Amino acid sequence: MSFLDIRMNISLVLLVVVILPRVYSIRDINIKGSEDKASLWSRVLSKTDKEGEWENAYDFIPTYAAHIRPHSDYHLPSNLGTCFDNINIHVVLESDRVKVTVKLSDPRKKTCSERLLFQTLTLINTRLFFRRGTHNFVFKNVTQGQKTFIETHGLIVSVAQRSFPKSIKKIYKLYRLFSGKLKDSEMFEYYRSFGYALEPRYHADRVLPKSLIPNGAVFFSFYPSVTDAFLLTFTENIVAHAAVAFWDDGELYIVESTFYDDESMDLKGIFRMPYDEWIELQTGDDTHIVMVRLKQHYQQQLESNMDAVWEYFHDHVSPAYAFKNFYYSEFSCSGGQHTPANVHSDSFSFLLSMVHRFAPELCQKHFSESIGSRLGISEANVTCDILLHSMEEQGTSLAQILSSLEPDESIYNDGFQMHCGAIVYKLLSVGVEDLRAITANFFDPPDISYIDIYDTEYVYPADHCPDSTNGVCQFYGKYKFDLRSFSSVPINRFRQYSIDKCLSSFPRTH
Repeated sequence: MSFLDIRMNISLVLLVVVILPRVYSIRDINIKGSEDKASLWSRVLSKTDKEGEWENAYDFIPTYAAHIRPHSDYHLPSNLGTCFDNINIHVVLESDRVKVTVKLSDPRKKTCSERLLFQTLTLINTRLFFRRGTHNFVFKNVTQGQKTFIETHGLIVSVAQRSFPKSIKKIYKLYRLFSGKLKDSEMFEYYRSFGYALEPRYHADRVLPKSLIPNGAVFFSFYPSVTDAFLLTFTENIVAHAAVAFWDDGELYIVESTFYDDESMDLKGIFRMPYDEWIELQTGDDTHIVMVRLKQHYQQQLESNMDAVWEYFHDHVSPAYAFKNFYYSEFSCSGGQHTPANVHSDSFSFLLSMVHRFAPELCQKHFSESIGSRLGISEANVTCDILLHSMEEQGTSLAQILSSLEPDESIYNDGFQMHCGAIVYKLLSVGVEDLRAITANFFDPPDISYIDIYDTEYVYPADHCPDSTNGVCQFYGKYKFDLRSFSSVPINRFRQYSIDKCLSSFPRTH
């Protein structure tokens, strides 16, 4: 080993062992003063955090290897390690401690390292190995909940594919993204990394006359924002909301499942709103809206079944809207180009813990309600650390949580989750018999745009839809709204599509 290699390794050890733990304690799940730490991270990383670099933004998520049960040995597959071809792990559980023995051999290079992560839901410990041989270490003061989890599920072992400093850098960038701390230019770079150019429109916004809006017309929206950046991450599509138009006694209504929460109103759940009132609420610098029409024969079917459509709507009007449950459900069907294909349901244990550590307010906002209801915890504003501890004490894994429906009022007696895309599908399927062949009961907002039921050849009047292409009328928004894969999946293939797009190792929430 050269002197330069030795110096580099010493520097890395100092960075990992001395400097970074002062900024961020990897072993303490209860972070205090997170805002101060965020400021400190910002100063530490400001010289290396280049704006606009989002390639492989999520490769900091470690690759799940195994659940290793107490008093058992496990040999990691050779392709998982980044340095050693042979990695053997033995776990022993005692009264209040866990003993771990790691045997390493056959390094691929003279100078390389292996970082392994050992975790339950509240215990996360990372170890960096530079040399072959046998390595022993102990996790002391193991809680009863952690012990129960290890006895039931085993100690989760994962392999970090990226260095710890690079992982911290990427986690920090994502923290800035999802906490709304990015500049607009950085946010747009994130969208562009998914292939969305966000090209400016050169036409003024219009209000579509009611005469152009038939029964069953679907409105899709997107809003370049923190919320929709989150959805974009897991759907790889900018469609963030769907609503549908129906006529009733000469009045045009927009039916949707969403919420409006501002100084003027507090409206949420499944409801209908007169078109004139609805369109007034859509104005805003970040609002982008397009309208699409059903194919003529589908629209004719719908017209003949409108009484049944309105009957279904009135039976399902509800003030319930589990927006946070929708966030959580996205993790059960990820695996796109930005999320590593090896993400496992137990990798989410690491991800959720990281969100809690870096930004506990985001964890509470986006996940706590969903997880809490599945655990039977109904307290408002319950924190993620309480939930993680509760899961361990009950011997529950995140895989089990992910595979169960949320038992609240957003689930109706047919087991259907009534988010925006789902209610649009259900209403259309009441009127269009062919749509009933689709048996999937969970829809991302973009899913509704993929089904091949829309008239892609319809030509809108140029004075109302100057940006009309492919049967899509954009009448609002600063940027061109690209409906990716619009009307491209045949009805008889949609069920298989919904299966194919999800990872087999990541159970859906139905």
